[in-house]
Amino acid sequence: MRAALLAILSNLAPAHAENIGQNLARCQDQAVPSKQRHAACSSLIDDKTLDVGARVEALLNRGMMHESTGESTEALADYTTAADLDPDNELAFFNRGNVYEGLGQFEEAIRNYDRAIELNADDADFFNNRGRAWESLGKIEQAMADFGAAIGIDPKHGSAYVNRALSLADTGEHVSAIKDFDKAIALGVDDPEVWAARGGVNEALG
Repeated sequence: MRAALLAILSNLAPAHAENIGQNLARCQDQAVPSKQRHAACSSLIDDKTLDVGARVEALLNRGMMHESTGESTEALADYTTAADLDPDNELAFFNRGNVYEGLGQFEEAIRNYDRAIELNADDADFFNNRGRAWESLGKIEQAMADFGAAIGIDPKHGSAYVNRALSLADTGEHVSAIKDFDKAIALGVDDPEVWAARGGVNEALG
């Protein structure tokens, strides 16, 4: 991103370049107060003289801000605009899939995760999240395949082990579920709900 930023700024008048540089920095910096950060991102998005990549970056950042405050409609709008501007940006589709999943629109979430995976099949989070959506639809076989793919990409992906353990428990494969819970805990997952789920599976084993 830094190289792209320098290329963008080199083609602009000094005063304009300085202003854009400041807005890019504010838009990306999570430590900046949300109101100022939102304004910086919006300024970049509205600047049609900017490179598409910079505007897409600003849209993704603003979308994540909306998503973090529960503004799903606004987040979807930003991610959709980003995807329209750059149809090969996997994060636009992945983030939009996350919003749809949060809204309970699992089939739409899967369609977006599918596109993200088409663009980048090496990201464990893409498979893990699609697996969650499959599981929410009761498609356990597809869910476990995606959790397995996530683990294959990143053997230290604790969330994928937890999710696969839950799916295994749902299918009655309690011994395998315990192994996955144990692996997740060994990787540092320290969630009371995980411990409780593991305890429930142990009880089912007798």
